[in-house]
Amino acid sequence: MSDNKRQDTDSPASRSDRRLRHEVTIPASIIGRQSAPIDCEIRDLSSTGMCLAIALQIPDKEGDALAAGREASLVFAPNPEHSPADTVTLPVEVMWRHPQGVGIRFLDINERSRAALSTIARLAVDSRLGEIAKFGAFSPIEQRKIIGACRKSPDKLLPNIIWAMRTDVSRRLRVFAEEAAPDEAAKARTEADLIDEHASAIGRTIEIRFFRSFAQAADLDQTQELKFSDITPEAGPDTDGQLEVIDNQAVEQAAIVTALAHVAEEHYKSTLFELNVRLKDVVGHRMDNESNPLYPTAICRTLWEATIEFCDSPRVRRHLRAAITARAVPLLGELYETLHKTLDEQGVPHAFDQ
Repeated sequence: MSDNKRQDTDSPASRSDRRLRHEVTIPASIIGRQSAPIDCEIRDLSSTGMCLAIALQIPDKEGDALAAGREASLVFAPNPEHSPADTVTLPVEVMWRHPQGVGIRFLDINERSRAALSTIARLAVDSRLGEIAKFGAFSPIEQRKIIGACRKSPDKLLPNIIWAMRTDVSRRLRVFAEEAAPDEAAKARTEADLIDEHASAIGRTIEIRFFRSFAQAADLDQTQELKFSDITPEAGPDTDGQLEVIDNQAVEQAAIVTALAHVAEEHYKSTLFELNVRLKDVVGHRMDNESNPLYPTAICRTLWEATIEFCDSPRVRRHLRAAITARAVPLLGELYETLHKTLDEQGVPHAFDQ
């Protein structure tokens, strides 16, 4: 994209990580064109697709019935424990594939399959609420009170993290411009100006996404309903059926965010471990580190994606990575310490006291 043009944030790729998902464990089978049924397991469910666990060695690309872009049929029983023979067949498209997993998109949802998917989602919610009731150390009222108190910490500290990261990116670009060739210097200054110009928008985007994720993760006594509607397949680019269809830029971006988060998680390993145990004691179940909005993976991803939506180039990415490492990551320690103090005040026991 051009240096001064914002990316389309409503593309399927940009929306996928923000969709509500339910974790499930449902046996199923998937049938590619002219292939025998392959056993798999539905691991998570969103309003538009699923993630399947499947243990297969990658076959020859030319003969792979589950290569990205191929159409298939998913067969499953919505309630296998009570009605194993009541199966539903759903037409799907394979969106991505690796040896242990397949991501699929629904191609058509009729009334019967919509009811089946809703049944899976409701069973997942019931199971989750049952775990909370069984293992939660705090009542629902106490849970909401503690989570509400915890929310005040990022509410106060997140703006400082955003400001430190953003201003450091702009400063690094201007320092780079002082020693760069004229063409590169001009581009770097333009990018620094663009980041400064969109400072408020970048900050709002980060805060909205962070607190939306926080609200979803802290939804203790109810879960949003997945809306399954009739789907008309969207026209897409032709595919040759190869496995490696993921955009190289997306892969690079995911790798950078993972590396940033790894550095932070290693640095705050013991603090994060205890924080996760204490939060588990509150909500009654372990929050996944990938989706937990308080964890470095989610925070670094939000900081990264929101910034490059407004200004993106190899220079911006290089200096953004340095700024997150040098300025944002050190401030996460203050956030985690404040959260621990809040949990102390709310009477949540320490991990090593249990």
